[in-house]
Amino acid sequence: MNLKLSFIFLIVALPLICISCDTTDPPDNKTLTLKLEDVSCTEAWIELTTTNLQLPATVTLKQTSSNGNTKSQILNLNTQDSLLYVDSLLPNQSYTFIASHSSAIGGLSGISSNALSVTTMDTTSQNFSFEFFEFGEGSSSYFNDVWIFDENNIWAVGDIDLPSGFTNFIQWDGTEWKARYPYITSSGIDGIWADDTSIIYFASGNILKYQNGVFENIVVPGNWQTGQRITKLWGSSESNIYGVGPWGTIVRFNGTVWTKIEYDTQWYFYEITGNKETGIGYGVAINQFDDCIVVKL
Repeated sequence: MNLKLSFIFLIVALPLICISCDTTDPPDNKTLTLKLEDVSCTEAWIELTTTNLQLPATVTLKQTSSNGNTKSQILNLNTQDSLLYVDSLLPNQSYTFIASHSSAIGGLSGISSNALSVTTMDTTSQNFSFEFFEFGEGSSSYFNDVWIFDENNIWAVGDIDLPSGFTNFIQWDGTEWKARYPYITSSGIDGIWADDTSIIYFASGNILKYQNGVFENIVVPGNWQTGQRITKLWGSSESNIYGVGPWGTIVRFNGTVWTKIEYDTQWYFYEITGNKETGIGYGVAINQFDDCIVVKL
C-alpha cells in the first residue's frame, strides 16, 4: 500500500519538478538606437535609446569619417535615454556612428545599434577679402573710436599725424580715406556718437558737437573731480545721450541740457552701449582692485 502511494506521489510531483527547473530566459529583445538631434559645423548631438538593457551598462560609440578614419569612446549609461555630445568634427564632412554593447554572459557577442549617418554643416560660403589702411607718420598716432553711417560715410577719430599735419578725424567717402575738419585737440578724440549725419557728438574730455560744418565745444556743468572726463558716448536718440569716463564720470543729455550724474569715483568707465528700443544704457567699469561692474543707466 505504501509503495502504491509513493508511486502516485512521484507521478504527481514529477511535472512540478520539471516546471520549477525550467530556466529558459525570455527572448533577448535588447536594442540600441541612435537618432540625430542636431548638428553644427563641428558638433553633433545624438540621442541613444536602449531597450531591455540592464543598467548601468557600458556602451562603445564608434565614429567613422568619410575617409575611413575611426574613433571610439566608452559611454557609461545609467538611463535608458541619453543625449550624446560629439565635438571636434570637421565642417562639411560625413560621419557614421554605431553604438555597441558587448556581453560576457553565455558567450553572447553583444548588440549593435543602427548606423547613423551625420553630415556636419559647412562654414560660410562667403569669401572675405581684407584691405588694410595705415595712417600716421609718428608712433603717437592712434584711433579711439569709429562710427559707420553707411558704406560711403565712415568716421574714425583719435589723434593722427599725417604729412599735411595732425588731425582728429579721418573720413571714408566710399572711395578713399581723407583727413577732415580742423585739428581740435592734441589729447585726441575718444568717442563718437550720432543719430544721423546732421548732428554728431564727440567725447574729448568734454562734449564736442558737430552740426552743419561747425564744431561747438559743450562744457557740462557739475562738480568735476580730478581726473574725471568724458571718453565714450552712447544714445538711443538725440534726446537721450549718455557719456561716461574715468573715476565715476557719467553725464546725460535729455535733448535740452547736459547734466552730470554723481557716482562712486572708484569706478573707471571705459565703455558704454545700450538698447535703442528701451533707451537703457549699460556702462562697463573697473576699479583699482580689478573688480568689474556693469551699471544700468
